[in-house]
Amino acid sequence: MLKEGVKIIASDEIYSALEISTGSKLAKGYSAVGIPYMTNAFRPTDEWRTVTDEEISLLKAGQAQSAPSSTIYIFDFPEFFRKKFEELNTGPVNSKRHFLKIQSDNADFFKNYANLVNKYCAHFLEEGGSIAKTFFSVNDGNLSTTTKYFKGKQYAGLHIDNIDNLTIENARYANNRLCINLGTQKRYFLFVNQSLSEMKDWIVRKKGSFNQKNTQWHLSQLFCRTYGTYPIVRIPLQPFQAYIAPTENILHDGSSIGSTAPDITYTLLGKFAL
Repeated sequence: MLKEGVKIIASDEIYSALEISTGSKLAKGYSAVGIPYMTNAFRPTDEWRTVTDEEISLLKAGQAQSAPSSTIYIFDFPEFFRKKFEELNTGPVNSKRHFLKIQSDNADFFKNYANLVNKYCAHFLEEGGSIAKTFFSVNDGNLSTTTKYFKGKQYAGLHIDNIDNLTIENARYANNRLCINLGTQKRYFLFVNQSLSEMKDWIVRKKGSFNQKNTQWHLSQLFCRTYGTYPIVRIPLQPFQAYIAPTENILHDGSSIGSTAPDITYTLLGKFAL
């Protein structure tokens, strides 16, 4: 059963389209594109349903100002950026390899496009903040989870970022992530609506202790093993919709399930306010 925790700021249309799974499971074997999952990786179960009104009330942010470390913001990116991206005029992108070639052949376009996006997104930064890192990504379509580790050789499944190299206790101070769907089809953001500190506390209540040497990877495994029936929330993101999320303070991943086109995104890391 879903509990109070991390909140979502979004339109009513997004709230009504939220889904939850029946929990998580070990991601055994290989993905749909033949790349294996890491040992002990977890992914959502395949059973999804639309959220109830009661569950929306648990996920929906209230009127009070929300903390970026425990809130996800979903918004439409300005139409200007869609039209600008369409100036590439490459026709349908039919594979990940095809997109990477387009990116290589049009390096100046992508550099200029990134500069425009960065300039626009800078207004989301907290006062005095700066953009720490940016990158384009492309994944295959129809994947349950999209993040790969070890130079793309293994899928990570549900995971916790730690780019800022912070402890579990200090993860709430990390940069958050702004990610834009540049693809032509819907993609998803998957997450558990509990912060790392809450996940740790839940494990202590169930297990009696938590090894202080445990990393974020250990925490994600322990949580999925201990609370395997706790729902995963799935947020749909249409082309040129974006999210700001505390991906170093929640268990999460992307998903391109159901898509027949490459999953293309542009990501910025920084202290983004909501």
